[in-house]
Amino acid sequence: MPDPLVHRMDVNHNPIKIITIGVMGGGQLGRMLAHAAQRLGMRVVVLDPQLECPAAQAADHHIQAAYDDNDALDELARICDAITTEFENVPAPSLLRLAQSKPVRPSAKAEGVLCLEFFVVGQMDDPSGWRLLANEMAPRPHNSGHVTIDACAVSQFEQQARVLAGLPMGDCEAKSKACLLNLLGDHWFDQQGRWREPDWQRLLAIEGLHLHLYGKRQAKPGRKMGHISVCATSQSTLDERVAYVISLLERS
Repeated sequence: MPDPLVHRMDVNHNPIKIITIGVMGGGQLGRMLAHAAQRLGMRVVVLDPQLECPAAQAADHHIQAAYDDNDALDELARICDAITTEFENVPAPSLLRLAQSKPVRPSAKAEGVLCLEFFVVGQMDDPSGWRLLANEMAPRPHNSGHVTIDACAVSQFEQQARVLAGLPMGDCEAKSKACLLNLLGDHWFDQQGRWREPDWQRLLAIEGLHLHLYGKRQAKPGRKMGHISVCATSQSTLDERVAYVISLLERS
């Protein structure tokens, strides 16, 4: 079977080695990983049963098959240099089969990106009573870390790509104040349930706003359609911008 990914050639027509990473799962996390990896010159192959899933839209190649399809797993292992998962519920036997021939991150030793989500709880007007709670630990990039794409020198997804390629970890220091707002399918409907998209014209005119849509074909209440990152140099400016974004998203 020919390689579906065409090799690059140098001036002497010799193939240039390009790192290819595989992703088990085709959701928005895989999509953002693909964008980050491709900026580093890598290729991305996604294995997912759904046609035109978010990650497949961005990937260089899509293996459309079930997660326990041995032929598809063998093809993924043949094509890729290293493999990762986009969500936690990939069948364990599938990961073990892949790990027989290629590095799989994260593995049982949690080699890769590990994210911990915290909540600050307490009365908004009484910071002295605030408490920090650990809500979730995930062996992958996390929704709460999407803000790193626009606010940090190196995002959580680029870190994941670097780990897969055996490259040095990058500088994850924040470059600005930032806030992330999830875009749920609810924002595509008014209070009477009638279809209306968010006001993109006014939203995209806001300084420091970054829009990320996930390529999902149908908006449904509660479905994550994308996210907005708002950045600013000061907390007060950030608060003003975020309040304005929320007012636009919650218009009747």
